[in-house]
Amino acid sequence: PTRRTLPACAAVGNDEPMTAPVTVRFATPEDAATVGALLHDFNTEFESPTPGAAFFGERFAELLRRDDVLVVLAEDA
Repeated sequence: PTRRTLPACAAVGNDEPMTAPVTVRFATPEDAATVGALLHDFNTEFESPTPGAAFFGERFAELLRRDDVLVVLAEDA
């Protein structure tokens, strides 16, 4: 299966458990812009150089078509 809903079990913030389940799935080429934006935001947060979300999105559009590249996304269920 490429999509699975998991119970909330991680702690956030002040050690209170999460109350909403999340859906975990593998990214598809259609998610490339989202994955690119996430990587850009991550690099920016840690003050690392970034070529920009659009560049990453274009690159992930290619990479996510390959069998040897996996990106896992978690979403609110």
